[in-house]
Amino acid sequence: MPSFRERLSKPREGWLSLILLVVMLLSLAWAVQAAGWLEQSEYLVPVALLAALAGALLAITPLSVALTVPISALLGALVLVWSIGGEYYPQLTQLGRLFALRDDLLSWLVALLRTGYPSQLTPYALGL
Repeated sequence: MPSFRERLSKPREGWLSLILLVVMLLSLAWAVQAAGWLEQSEYLVPVALLAALAGALLAITPLSVALTVPISALLGALVLVWSIGGEYYPQLTQLGRLFALRDDLLSWLVALLRTGYPSQLTPYALGL
């Protein structure tokens, strides 16, 4: 296995693939913002950049895929709760944001099953 410095200077995937991934993520985030599907979507660009950075850093570590996938899933969930909860519930603590998002998701599911058209926007934001 190459050293950390070698993996950082010459990753197997190449730096061009990371640059192209960032361009695609930014294009998607800006397109969703321009569509105006959500009232508050300013979190999309920073989350996309954090995801690309976290993925690049995890890719150059010597950890196996069995470890990097759960780490990235946990990190992604924390960033989502922090960013979307901060957009929709800025007055609450992090734990309060988590519970508020959970309550929104449950009421969204109930409304979806009853009427077919839920009005809560936070589950859409989590999905995006």
